[in-house]
Amino acid sequence: MRRWVLCGTICGGLAVAWGAGCSEPTVEPAEQSSADPRVEAHKMLGPMYVIETALGEMRIVLDSKGAPNTAQRFVARAEAGAYDGTLFHRRIAVELIQGGRIEDGDPVEGPLGLETMTTEHVVGAVSMVRREDPEAGPRTPERQEFLESAGSEFFICLNRLPHLNGKYAVFAKVILGIEIARKIGLSKGDIEIVRVRAADKKREAL
Repeated sequence: MRRWVLCGTICGGLAVAWGAGCSEPTVEPAEQSSADPRVEAHKMLGPMYVIETALGEMRIVLDSKGAPNTAQRFVARAEAGAYDGTLFHRRIAVELIQGGRIEDGDPVEGPLGLETMTTEHVVGAVSMVRREDPEAGPRTPERQEFLESAGSEFFICLNRLPHLNGKYAVFAKVILGIEIARKIGLSKGDIEIVRVRAADKKREAL
């Protein structure tokens, strides 16, 4: 089974694939987001979901306008319970956390093209993981395979990561609970994703 990692070409600023010849990044203080979560939710125009973890909950809103296909696949996996019991298995301190690897029983199959009309990789952005970006031209089979290589895994930005813009599709935004993501980023071991579910419209509305 293929295992997706963030693009190896970003080693200079972000080493995600440990042991792949990349040195550990020089980390900068985490950017603080002052945006009103109600405004951010309105911009995304999608349903709200809750990621329950062993360290607490994060509430995200999906970008059904900018990344409709990616958001739809996330919903399909969440509704099927496929993310329940998976892990946040990669953590880069104040950079990002990565998780959601479904080993067996992924309800979604087939290639998913990169949706490019998405927002930037800012604090709280939720984006799909892809395989290593090949050093190839835009019309080569290798490049096309990369563009369609998104699986079930996603990552959450703990800082602004502009070098990832245009390479990965941001399909959601953390609007409540970014402090939980930061705790996961500082953890020593894997953190379980207990459950991913639709938010209760009455009890958990902004």
